[in-house]
Amino acid sequence: MTGKKRKLLIIDKHQFGYLTDAYKWCEWLKSDYDISFLTADVGYEKIDMPGVKVSYISFRMPKILRGCLFIFAALMTLSFFRGAVVIEYFQGCSILKRLCPWKKLMVDVRTLSVSPDLKHRESYNRRLIRDCGYFDLVSAISKGVAKQIGINGIRVLPLGSDIISQAHKIYDDGIRMLYVGTFRWRKLEIVLEGLKLFIDRHQDIDVSFDIIGDGDTGQLDNLKEHANLLRIEDVVTFHGFIPLTKIKPFVDDANVGIAFIPITEYYDYQPPTKTYEYVLSGLYCIATKTKANAEIITQENGCLIYDTPESVCQGIERYWQQRKRLKEDVIRSSLVAYKWENIIRESLLPLLNEL
Repeated sequence: MTGKKRKLLIIDKHQFGYLTDAYKWCEWLKSDYDISFLTADVGYEKIDMPGVKVSYISFRMPKILRGCLFIFAALMTLSFFRGAVVIEYFQGCSILKRLCPWKKLMVDVRTLSVSPDLKHRESYNRRLIRDCGYFDLVSAISKGVAKQIGINGIRVLPLGSDIISQAHKIYDDGIRMLYVGTFRWRKLEIVLEGLKLFIDRHQDIDVSFDIIGDGDTGQLDNLKEHANLLRIEDVVTFHGFIPLTKIKPFVDDANVGIAFIPITEYYDYQPPTKTYEYVLSGLYCIATKTKANAEIITQENGCLIYDTPESVCQGIERYWQQRKRLKEDVIRSSLVAYKWENIIRESLLPLLNEL
């Protein structure tokens, strides 16, 4: 783009820097757009990005109060803003469009409900579909999610990825596994049990497993205790939550990425960010056989497994059997179309041009 910068407002309840997609949109658009970002302060370390004006609304108060305050702040910001507006979906966000019907607004959906509770999941998704129906433009993270929303004219705004690590990968000097992500509803104890099976069967192979992330209260401690009970505490290292901006050293060192999502209908079409990041960084990816993972995992860049300890073990064994024929350049290039640069140019910019 040339000439004066267009203005862009992004409204997102996720604290700035902690939803990868919106953070990357800003990173790639800030040279061409004058970006304002209204976000929640949930107590995480604040991440700065030169060229992006971030406004924080405190969420350290009762839920009802913080929701009302965020809506009020969003309405005040919208009232005086002239430019493209993207709202990262949150429940009840349609009130912004209903109270500002003259504004052309886009809402983006990164996920449907992934709650194991069927009633909660159905209730949340019904409200999401109803909310989305008010907006001028609706985008979703994948074709599967878009189909489930079922709104005419909905667009696909795919998940993208950066190359986190350029470090050269060596695949035959031991197994250095990495998991990065939430623990919530992921059943990571299955991965630990599968790793235990592998270690018991292959005691001569050097294995390590770095786990980065956290979940609900007590979940990290429970997983640590599970590793202790399995007697693999010397193999598994829990690092807790680490911001995306600080995980590069772990990706540099790893040669296997674990993209473990339980195989359920509500996760099936949800593309996992880390699958892309692992592969583009040259890691062999062991991923559960969801429809989203099955679209991008090949024999050259990884393998698909079921969500059972035995299948996890078999996935690690498959890596070890194939390690000598793996080619780093082939792994990296297999998902090059999903680099953020390409997603922004081919999918996001055309949407912004309609606003």
